[in-house]
Amino acid sequence: PYISNLAVSPDRRRAGLARRLLLKCEQIAREWGFEELSLHVLDNNLAAQSLYLSSGYRLQKTDGWLINRLFNRPQKLFLHKKISQ
Repeated sequence: PYISNLAVSPDRRRAGLARRLLLKCEQIAREWGFEELSLHVLDNNLAAQSLYLSSGYRLQKTDGWLINRLFNRPQKLFLHKKISQ
């Protein structure tokens, strides 16, 4: 499974909601029989990177280096985590 667009309203941030959402995604994926999860995060989103890295996600690769450089967009980091029981 791939987690896409995990977001918390700005007025609700810094309350642990994103971490709880992430843990719920992992729980559901395990219930469905999956042992791994993946997601993308922008390299300029340091708060999200911190959440994912502290939750056990690890960098697999960086995506779209050339295209992002040409269009002056942030680079996407592809993160992965083993969630086996």
